[in-house]
Amino acid sequence: MNNVAGHLTVLSFILSIQSRFSASLAALIGPVLKIVLNPVDLYIKKDITSASSSFPLLDANTKQLRGVVSFNANGRLAQNRAVVFNKIFIGYQTDAAAGKEGELVYNKAAIGALYNADLIISQDGREVLRQNISSLMNLGTPQAIDDNYATLENLRYLVDDQDVEIDLEFANGVSMPASGVAYQYLFVKIKGYETQRKSLK
Repeated sequence: MNNVAGHLTVLSFILSIQSRFSASLAALIGPVLKIVLNPVDLYIKKDITSASSSFPLLDANTKQLRGVVSFNANGRLAQNRAVVFNKIFIGYQTDAAAGKEGELVYNKAAIGALYNADLIISQDGREVLRQNISSLMNLGTPQAIDDNYATLENLRYLVDDQDVEIDLEFANGVSMPASGVAYQYLFVKIKGYETQRKSLK
């Protein structure tokens, strides 16, 4: 989606849903366009050791951390920063030590517990995405960077100035291994465009 045609498609989509953003961003979108669209990766890397049931990856307690969490503090997007996307990457890795979120290469095939879990992204009660991990992970050998991503069938959006929640839902009675086996790490990355106010210069 990161090309001229994709840029125009996203801009048209944003214009069609501008009323769903904050009043500040909606005013920047129309009637005179005062925003630009920039390619963006939104991501979180999380230790999911022993995770089970409904497990939060991103919530109101999440803090922005360079190389680990790119969402703004408190699990939200800042005012005037909305995101439109249709690509998502899911990466998995294990390690003998804790605290390795920002050091690993996330290229390991998912174990059964993770493979059968659902990924849910939501905002203020609105479900942005609900898909099984098996539909989002590329288990083959990618030939290009974009091959690592699952392409969604339509555009999804995250509004500005509102909490974002990302959860894993595991099958009943199923959990990720405990640390005695290895620490379990998950990488969720959204690829799309974000809105940014035009420079006044």
